[in-house]
Amino acid sequence: MELVKIKLPASWRLRRDTAAPAAEPRLNVAFSFYAPEGAQLAMPLAVLNGLVKQRFPKVERSLVAINKTLPEAEHSPAWFAGRIAQLKPDVLAFSCMSPHWRELRAYIDAAKQASPTTKILVGGYQAILTPDETIAHPSVDMICIGDGEQPFSDLLERMLAGRGDVSTAVEAITGLWVKRPDGTVNKGERYLNENLCDFPFPDYSLFERNGTLRGLGISVFGPQDKFILPAMTGRGCPYKCTYCSNTTLLEMYKGEGGYIRKYEIDKLIDELARLKASYAVEYFEFWDELFMVDVKYAVKFFKEYERAIGLPFSINARVERMSPDFCQTARSAGCHTIWFGIESGSERYREQRLGRKMKNADILWAAQNARDVGIQRLTFNIIGMPFETLADAEETLALNEAIAPEFFHFFTYIPLEGTPLYEVARREQLLIPKDNVSSDYLAGRRLHGYRLNIREHAGGMTPDEFRDIGNRMEAFQLRNNRLAL
Repeated sequence: MELVKIKLPASWRLRRDTAAPAAEPRLNVAFSFYAPEGAQLAMPLAVLNGLVKQRFPKVERSLVAINKTLPEAEHSPAWFAGRIAQLKPDVLAFSCMSPHWRELRAYIDAAKQASPTTKILVGGYQAILTPDETIAHPSVDMICIGDGEQPFSDLLERMLAGRGDVSTAVEAITGLWVKRPDGTVNKGERYLNENLCDFPFPDYSLFERNGTLRGLGISVFGPQDKFILPAMTGRGCPYKCTYCSNTTLLEMYKGEGGYIRKYEIDKLIDELARLKASYAVEYFEFWDELFMVDVKYAVKFFKEYERAIGLPFSINARVERMSPDFCQTARSAGCHTIWFGIESGSERYREQRLGRKMKNADILWAAQNARDVGIQRLTFNIIGMPFETLADAEETLALNEAIAPEFFHFFTYIPLEGTPLYEVARREQLLIPKDNVSSDYLAGRRLHGYRLNIREHAGGMTPDEFRDIGNRMEAFQLRNNRLAL
């Protein structure tokens, strides 16, 4: 049988040499956070930005911050929806503090309506402390219930690998809760980053405007004539103050070890030197929950910092550790300001209700030790707490008048779910509806009006008493505060 050769049209021929390669999966990640006070940098997002930039260089990154100090047309949910509609990100990651949840929900809903296919991820204290409430919100697809570096990395790897919709995956992602199409939740185990140096340092490039970070109002407490950049030497605090979320986190990670973590000093110094050179930093503000977790670490860090960095800085401390020797060592390294919590000037209330056992004499001693070596003092104080009387709050004001700190700061109490003091308020039926609780710690000072965030009750202040002490504390601020270089 004779074979017949058939000549196929050119369009039918297989051309292996010109076949188009498979399209490389691409991802677009957007980050967002809520800033009622106008500070335009969020450390958790800087951490994730550094992670994505190093490990996933082809993933597109963008920032859509919600800055409430801007005109409404530049921060409203409608404005936010417009930005998300333009970007159409594959993932929109929010960092959310618990008091901001009420306002942030409108932006989450607006984003989901503008881009229904975008996976919305919520992290931060809101998701960690109240995961069930957060994941239950209809527009939320995922939440991060602990440290976010590894969970976010695993999420992006799955999405880039094209393993299908993460909401239908059988295997959970460590550190994430993912909502399934039927509304049930695939719950990954909580993740703790025990070695901070296993991941990149926070990367602030996400927040740059025209290649600079200047003019972003990053520092709320520092001298305003210097360019200040935040940094952290570690994470975690060993104390269990009843009003603080750290107490809840310590309980969550009990027995796991590694909750109190510090960066390796040599690597941290190298990073600070890089930031100093890149951004012409004039002052570092250390945002650690407690800088002085380990005094030996702190002293060693001060020596290296003085040698290699040589810039003024501020730290958060406990009065129990502010000895004359420590203050002198810190000052020699360039410490400009120490922040420390008084919270209540009433020894009785502070010990019985807040879990802080230092005496007023200890506070005065620490404040004087700092003053003697030329370190300025910034005090944190809270008013409007459960069963705090007007007399208790007046003791807070009197103690600060005796110290005359260079910066006196006070906040209206906001109940934080999961904390022991929140449980007191809940048990005693002092909680008001969440939508009526102020989301801004500085709202009273900004609006020149003070309103309780709990119900009026026997053994506590009346609304009129609270307004009065708030106005008196504001007046003390105006005539006292003088923080400067």
